[in-house]
Amino acid sequence: MALHGRALLSANNNTETAARHLINRFGDDAIRQAKIRATELRDNGEAEGYALWLQISEAVELMLAEKTSSD
Repeated sequence: MALHGRALLSANNNTETAARHLINRFGDDAIRQAKIRATELRDNGEAEGYALWLQISEAVELMLAEKTSSD
């Protein structure tokens, strides 16, 4: 299912919001936590959830990298 326009923007905002929450809760361990969740979903056959949590883990990585480079 491809997302376009406003739906894509909304999905990106939700991904970024989830990533920020993970970082606030787990700090530098947020990437690992997101990947653990993605793996759990994959192992349970939940392909869409798996894909979403991979996107969240990528967003966490980017946010933490930006934070590190600005410090």
